[in-house]
Formats: sequence, C-alpha cells, structure tokens
Amino acid sequence: MYNINSIWQKTLVDINNIIDSLSFDTWFKNIDVVDIKDDNLRIVVPLMFYKNHIDLNYKNLILESFNKYSEIK
Repeated sequence: MYNINSIWQKTLVDINNIIDSLSFDTWFKNIDVVDIKDDNLRIVVPLMFYKNHIDLNYKNLILESFNKYSEIK
C-alpha cells in the first residue's frame, strides 16, 4: 500500500526540480491531492483556470512523476 500524501510530496519535489521556481510557486503551491480513484489521481485546485492550465501544460509531468513513486502505472 502507499501513502498518497508522501507520494505527492515526492512528486512535488521532482516537479520543482524540473520547472522554474516561479512556475512552481504559481501553479503547484495551491494544489492538494485528494485520492486515487479508478487509477486516476484526483487533485484540488483553487480555480478552474488552474485546472485548465495544469491539464494543458503539466498533466503529463505530474503523472510521470507520481507514477514513479506509486503503484499506479
């Protein structure tokens, strides 16, 4: 079994090492992980604008990093 919060924190460290700090602070500081349901990572973002931007620009990065630490492939 896995601890989703621990995996999320490791994921954030990875992402922070890949993207510039301004982008990380803007797009990732206010994201919370909720759970994994049906092999889908569910996160909470402050505004729909965040969701759209993250989906368009960071979804693959998030999934790649998260999958590295989780049992979800």
